[in-house]
Amino acid sequence: VLDLGCGKALVAAWLGAAAALHRRGDWPADRPPPPSLGAYHGIDRSAADIAVATQALAGPSWLRLTTGDLPHAALPSADVVLLLDVLHYLDAAAQHALLLRVREALPDDGRLLLRVGDAEAGAGYRFGTVVDRLVCLGRGQSPRIHGRSLRAWRALLDDLALDVSSRPMNQGTPFANILLLARPR
Repeated sequence: VLDLGCGKALVAAWLGAAAALHRRGDWPADRPPPPSLGAYHGIDRSAADIAVATQALAGPSWLRLTTGDLPHAALPSADVVLLLDVLHYLDAAAQHALLLRVREALPDDGRLLLRVGDAEAGAGYRFGTVVDRLVCLGRGQSPRIHGRSLRAWRALLDDLALDVSSRPMNQGTPFANILLLARPR
């Protein structure tokens, strides 16, 4: 797993906890087992977040966390690439360039999972951008938000020879989040 914009590596923490529960026999019998994880590489621009994650998750041999600026960071090959709530902080050209590099890092049977906002979703999208800005301001950052409509996200991924399916992730929330599942064709 390559987690771009991993923050405090919450996905790695969840995967590790799920694997531990499964090994102990505490995993729900009516659920499929958690994914087997050979390696997790998280990259984030925040050295503070990487330091917190490194301390909190110290120990697993499968874990690698590094600080890097996503538009320029080296991207190793990965079976699964995650970009969750990340791309809208990059302008359109940087989004395209990063996704092109991600596409090149994916094997033929690889998967790309993105969580994005749908810029055509009205109040839900606007609310999400306000929350993003407030969180960033609280961290001393003042980012510009570069959203796209769901149609535009799908077209961009299609242009990169990725087949895309989408699922809403906003049930019960005021947001306009969409999960995009992409695979090379």
